[in-house]
Amino acid sequence: MPPMEALEGLDVAVIGGRTLRVRAPEPSAGSSAPDVPEILWTFDDAGRVTSLRIGTEPAITIAYEGDTIAVTRPGEAPELFKKQSGLARPSPAKDLVEIAMPLSSPRRWEEVIGRDPHGRDAIDARRQLLATYAALEDVSKAREQIEALHRERAGLSRGEVVLAGSVARGDDKLLSALPDVDPVRAYLSASTPDALARLSDKQGSTLIGLVSLYRSILLDTETSSTKNVKKKIDQLATRFPEATFFRYAAVRLSAERVRWTDDKLALSYWDTLTGDRELGFIADRQSVDIMMGLGKRKEASERAVRAFEGAIDNGTGLQLDWQMRYAVTEGRGQVGLDVLIARWRNAVATRGNADQVLGLVRTFVDPYGGQPQPGFDLGAVLRRLDAAPDTEDEHRLKVASLLVAGRRLPEAKTVLASMLTRADVDLRALELSANIAEQEGDLDRAAALLDRLLRETASQSMELEVVRAWYSRLLDLHLRRAGLGSGNADAKVSEALAVAARWRRDDPENSDIDERCAFALFRMGRDADARRSLTSIIDRRPAEGASWSRVARVLEQQGDLEGALAAYRRASTVEPTNPTWSLSHAQALLARDKPGDRAEARALLQTIAKGKYQDRFMNVVYSAKSLLEGTP
Repeated sequence: MPPMEALEGLDVAVIGGRTLRVRAPEPSAGSSAPDVPEILWTFDDAGRVTSLRIGTEPAITIAYEGDTIAVTRPGEAPELFKKQSGLARPSPAKDLVEIAMPLSSPRRWEEVIGRDPHGRDAIDARRQLLATYAALEDVSKAREQIEALHRERAGLSRGEVVLAGSVARGDDKLLSALPDVDPVRAYLSASTPDALARLSDKQGSTLIGLVSLYRSILLDTETSSTKNVKKKIDQLATRFPEATFFRYAAVRLSAERVRWTDDKLALSYWDTLTGDRELGFIADRQSVDIMMGLGKRKEASERAVRAFEGAIDNGTGLQLDWQMRYAVTEGRGQVGLDVLIARWRNAVATRGNADQVLGLVRTFVDPYGGQPQPGFDLGAVLRRLDAAPDTEDEHRLKVASLLVAGRRLPEAKTVLASMLTRADVDLRALELSANIAEQEGDLDRAAALLDRLLRETASQSMELEVVRAWYSRLLDLHLRRAGLGSGNADAKVSEALAVAARWRRDDPENSDIDERCAFALFRMGRDADARRSLTSIIDRRPAEGASWSRVARVLEQQGDLEGALAAYRRASTVEPTNPTWSLSHAQALLARDKPGDRAEARALLQTIAKGKYQDRFMNVVYSAKSLLEGTP
């Protein structure tokens, strides 16, 4: 059931005394709000959920018998779950400390403290800093916050000691804030695997008992005391069957510690999880690689198939790499692999969540543009994004990016379509859609999307390099449209120049804009328009030799040596202390090679060679001397 705050704004009603209905309010005319399906929960006399129906989908039924819960999805066999007693938890303490997650930059909390060093907000800020520095293992800074908290209130609360974590471990002065009999103090005082194991036995099925046993395993792996590790992992399973994360983490860390020195021992660790309903298929998958390395191909094949089937049954994504493919085909052949893949695809397409769709696309879309195997229905999987209740924009963007990388452009466009209809469109969707349109050759659509992207961000603070990249692409698209020669070319050139004008207004110091326009217009044979763009470069900074030199280089590349020489001459005039322009002028004269050009070039080179310039021009002077030696 969702928390009450999640139901705010929704239409919530009780029907027939036992059914709770939640649905979105009727949309107003012209609203672009997404279509949210109606959800119905039905309860029994004990307040337990007995059925769940989402939208027009058939209901999922839930039956209870003893300690067994049977969940039946339409068209499937019942899935059985066992009730678990759960950890014995102490009653909530009065001195709990609440921390905002994720942890923020220390600067944020230092600013809070600076405004009122002794206020209530400063206490909360110091706790946040303590959590941050403890997570970063910055002991000195964490201790600064501990001392400050101690000064403010002449002591520390139990929650603050716990928050200090590893910083408090073994610190008798700090731990003295807690009573001798406090289990938290006992936990933070224990420093050896044996001490932690004894504490775990003493604390029984409590949270302290769990974390003590878990940390005991970690210390055993770090000290290579492997003889106790498997025994303690087994204890985790029997004493804390619901502590799935701790069991998985303990097995994984222990197995990785010995993976490259003792494969058989690593395999034995994973074997402790093979019968687990939630973790068994993960353990089987990890075992495949180890068994293949040990030469146990038949056993590896059996584990691979079991891992694949377990992932499908659990609705979990699976990394189907070459090792898994090889192991499955060893036992089932290619047909068996294809059948498993079809089961996976159908499961995701009918009831998968957005993460599972992403995982399947990541596995089967070739980033080099290859095609899935024959009969692989990618469309059915992608349509699941529209029906899955957890689909977010991030899922669509990641799936679309994978499809673009795999040259599956029509499918990528379909995945992003719904995002483009919103008024508050995600900028990444616009940029990616423009990329798709450009790759499809639809330059008009690509330009329209990029133009929308720039207009959507016109009032936002953006990185200059990002804006330049967008304008650069948009200008290139318009110039390419104009260069195709279809339709009204003059109108398309005008549109391109209008984009350049907008870019120039937003980025007035960037002379690359006019140079790019000039090159493109010269290519289209529009010399007059191109020369007007070059004039804009000079108009921006007429007293800088670099402006005239840029114009000269463009004209040079168009074969207009007369115009280039005039520009180089002007560059030397406006900035005589920079020999770069005189060197370029001399090189252009030698390239033209008309009567008198060599003599004029030698004179320029001799002036550079004999002149006194700043050290930064030493390479220019060296080049002038070398060219002078080779010029008769």
